[in-house]
Amino acid sequence: WEHQALLRARPVAGSERIAESFVQVRADTLSSRVRQDTLHDDVVDMRARMRKTIDKSDDQVFDLKQGSGGIGDIEFIVQYLVLSNAASEASVYFYTDNIRQLDALAETGCITAAVSTRLQDIYKPYRLRLHHLSLDDKKPLVGQDELLEERRYVEDLWAEVL
Repeated sequence: WEHQALLRARPVAGSERIAESFVQVRADTLSSRVRQDTLHDDVVDMRARMRKTIDKSDDQVFDLKQGSGGIGDIEFIVQYLVLSNAASEASVYFYTDNIRQLDALAETGCITAAVSTRLQDIYKPYRLRLHHLSLDDKKPLVGQDELLEERRYVEDLWAEVL
């Protein structure tokens, strides 16, 4: 979990010297301290616990963030792929956002360009919808009949990768 969080971490204030030190510690940690032997199971278990406790999907609504095939699954797929390739491909963790990490995963051959593009094409509208709902002070829920093709793609990729 901490390594997944570290993928998003970046210095935003303070001295340049401390920022550089943080970037170095982050790189050292992500490239050499990830427990590859348990990574797969750790990621799958964490996602399952999150789904069980915070997914608000039911027969009527789909939870954009936590539902199966939603934002959380995309983020966990990207995080798993980055962490599992970080030791051999430093460029995959250089950026801290999903879009550029997907680009880096494709550029290094960890995933195909088609997979990267398709995930980005799903992720961006998901996030936009989530932001609009948040701005309208609404829960991150949409109808169960929405985004079916996108959700299936993410679910299938989840099954393939994890």
